[in-house]
Amino acid sequence: MLSHAPVNHPLRSLYRTIAAVAGLVTLALGVWGFAATASNPYFDKGPGEVLGLGMNPGHALLMAATGVLILLSLLAGRNVDQVANLFFGLALMAAGTFGLLTMRTDMNVLNYRMANVVVAFVIGGVLLTAGLYIKSGKTVTAH
Repeated sequence: MLSHAPVNHPLRSLYRTIAAVAGLVTLALGVWGFAATASNPYFDKGPGEVLGLGMNPGHALLMAATGVLILLSLLAGRNVDQVANLFFGLALMAAGTFGLLTMRTDMNVLNYRMANVVVAFVIGGVLLTAGLYIKSGKTVTAH
């Protein structure tokens, strides 16, 4: 599948920038969420909220760590960013689906609400799209 991704796409720098913004947003939400809910139990469904998103310290730390890893992979380059964006995009899609399935149960350890699901799907989709178009490498030309 990855062998079919375009190499050196003309909008590669735009997609890297969009992925960086997604990483920064994820990091900012995680840091803000941890600051707002630090006194709450780590993985507890409770009243913690940041910008309408359900939050607890465990969820906030996971978001902050995800943002840091996305940004570090973009700094590393060398197609590490492509694999990381695809991985974290899929992981956020899975987290959104898990949150959707467990939202009204005791298994909702990340304190997900519907807004969290939408944010996870949007950021996951952005990262997946960026991961498809930021591959770099040598292009082979036909003679």
